[in-house]
Amino acid sequence: RWIKDVVILLTLIFMLIWPWVLWAIVYDRQGIKANKHIAKHIAENPQIVFFVVTLIAAGFRTLLAQLFSSAITRYARERIVRKDLIEVNWLTTVNALRDQEFKWSWREYHRLFQFRGLYYFTQWVLTMLAFYLVVPGLTSILYPTRFERSEKLQGMEFDMSSRNPDCISWIDSATQSLGRCDLQSSEPSRLTNCFNQGQLFDILASSRARALGRLSREKESLSLSFFRGQKGPLRILGPLRGVLPLGPNGIKEVNDGITPPATLNDPGIMDRISTYSYTLDQQGLLINMNCQYDSQSPIRFGSAPDPSVHIEQYTGACPEATDFMLEQGVPPYVTPTSNHSLAAWACRSSAAVSQSAMFNFYLQGHRAYAESIGNITCTLGPVRLRAYRTTYSSESGLFSVDEDKRSDPFNASVPLSTTLIERGLTALAGVVHGSQHLQSNMLAEFATSVGVDILKYPPPSRNYPTYLPVYAEMLSGILEYHAAYTRFVSSITEDRPESCVKEVSGTLRYTIGTGWYAAQEGVWVLVPVTIINILAIWFICRAMVRAWQRPFDLKASDKFVLDYSDLIVGYRLGRQWARSKNLVSWGHKIDY
Repeated sequence: RWIKDVVILLTLIFMLIWPWVLWAIVYDRQGIKANKHIAKHIAENPQIVFFVVTLIAAGFRTLLAQLFSSAITRYARERIVRKDLIEVNWLTTVNALRDQEFKWSWREYHRLFQFRGLYYFTQWVLTMLAFYLVVPGLTSILYPTRFERSEKLQGMEFDMSSRNPDCISWIDSATQSLGRCDLQSSEPSRLTNCFNQGQLFDILASSRARALGRLSREKESLSLSFFRGQKGPLRILGPLRGVLPLGPNGIKEVNDGITPPATLNDPGIMDRISTYSYTLDQQGLLINMNCQYDSQSPIRFGSAPDPSVHIEQYTGACPEATDFMLEQGVPPYVTPTSNHSLAAWACRSSAAVSQSAMFNFYLQGHRAYAESIGNITCTLGPVRLRAYRTTYSSESGLFSVDEDKRSDPFNASVPLSTTLIERGLTALAGVVHGSQHLQSNMLAEFATSVGVDILKYPPPSRNYPTYLPVYAEMLSGILEYHAAYTRFVSSITEDRPESCVKEVSGTLRYTIGTGWYAAQEGVWVLVPVTIINILAIWFICRAMVRAWQRPFDLKASDKFVLDYSDLIVGYRLGRQWARSKNLVSWGHKIDY
C-alpha cells in the first residue's frame, strides 16, 4: 500500500510541475522556434499536428483522472475508518468525483438542499469544470504556432513646428545652402545640397506617387536612390507626405535618431524572427493646392546674351513686395531652346487677389506647350503640420506613410513657417527648371503620362481642365519631398540646436517563426490542471498520514483485517498486532 501511495504521489508531483517548467522555459527564452525541418512539417500538416497535440493532452487528462480517482478513493477509505457516521451526500460526492460522473438522482433533487448537499454539489461542478479545461489548456501550450511580440521605440526627429527663436534662425541659415549645389560632408558618405541635381528622378517619382494616390487611389512603390536605407535605396509605398522615414531600417545617416532595439541587434533572437514591422508617429505636411488656367502669367522669357548659343532664359515679375524668389537671390533660369518648354515661378499672394491663399505658383507652357499647358496658376493655402504613422514591413521591405486617425499630437492648427514654405517653392521652381531638356520637360511629360496612361484622360489641352488636379497633386508631391529632404539635411547637421528636435515614439512588432510561445497572460490556462493536481496531492497526502496513524484499512477485503480480526473487535490496534501475529486463523469470522 505504501509503495502504491508513494508512486501516486510522485506521479502527481511530476504532473503538477512539468507544465509549469515547460511554460517557464518558453517564457524565459521568449519563445522557442522549431527548426526548419519540423516547421516545414507543421506548416504542411496542420491537422495532423493538431490531432497529435490534442491526443497528448487527452492522454494526460486520462492519466490525471485515474490518479485523481485513486487519490480520492484512498482518502475516502481512510476517512471512513475514523468516522462512525458518514453523510450520504458526502459519500455520493466522493463517488461522483472518483468516477467523474453525475451520481445524483433527478427524482431526489431536493436532497441537494439538505445536509450541505448544495455545497458538495458545487464542489463537484467546479472540479468537473477544471477537468473539462485540462485538455484545451494543455493544447494551448503544446500546439506550435506563429506568435508576435512588441517593443517600444523612442527617438528624435527634426521639428518643423518649433517657434523657438534660436531654431528659426538656425533653420533660415541651414536652408539657405540648399540651392548652392556645394558639397557637405556627412559620415559615412558625402551628399550634395543641390536639391534638383542627382535626385531629379526621385523627386518626379514622388510627385507621381502623390498624384496616383490622390486621384486614382492606387499606391505606387518608389525606390528612392538618394535616400539610402540600411540595405540599399529607400523603398516606400505611396507618397512621402513630408516625412523622413526613420528607425532600424530608415535612412542610415540619421538612424541614430531612433534608439535601435536590442532585439534587432541580438543574433540569437533575430535567428528566430521570421518577419517584423515597426510604426513611428512622425511629423509630416498637410498641403492644400488648387490650380486653374489663367490668361496671364508673371513669367517673362528673354533671349540669351549670346545669340549663337541655343539657350533662353526666363524670370518672374511679381507684384511689388511679393517676389520672395528675387529676395533670395534666385537668378534668371537658363534653359535650352526647345519647342516644348515649361517655366515656373512663385510669388507671395496679395490680399487683393485672395484672402485664403498664401502663395501663388505659376506654370507657363512655351511654344508647343502653350497649347497643351498654357498658363496655370496654383494657389497654395496654409501648409500645416500633421501626424502620420510611418510603417516598415520586413516582408515587403517597404515603408508606408498613412494618416493618423487618432487625435493629432502635433496640433494640425500650427502652420508651417513661412521661411520653409518659401524655400520649398523656390526648390519647386528649380525642379521645373531642372526637368527641362532639349526635347521636352520631364515634369510635363510625367503629368501627361499619369493622365493618359493611368487615369485614361485624353491628351492635355487648355480646354480640358481635368489635368489641373494632376498638376496640383504632382507639385504638392514635390513640396512633400522637399520637406523630407530638408529634414534630412537638418538631421545630419551637427550644430542643430535642441529646440529644433522633438520626440518620436513607436512600436516594433516581430513574429517568431513556427514554434512555442508563452505569454504572461497565458498562465491562466494552467490553472485548471494545477487545481486538479493539488487536490489529488492533498487527498493522497491526507490518506498517507491517516494510514500511518492506522496501519491497515478496516474492510473485509483487507488482508490485515482477515489476519487479525479478533484483535479488531472493540479494540483500536496500535503496534500490538505485530506481537499477536499468529493468534488468528483463516477460519475465524470477522465481527463488525
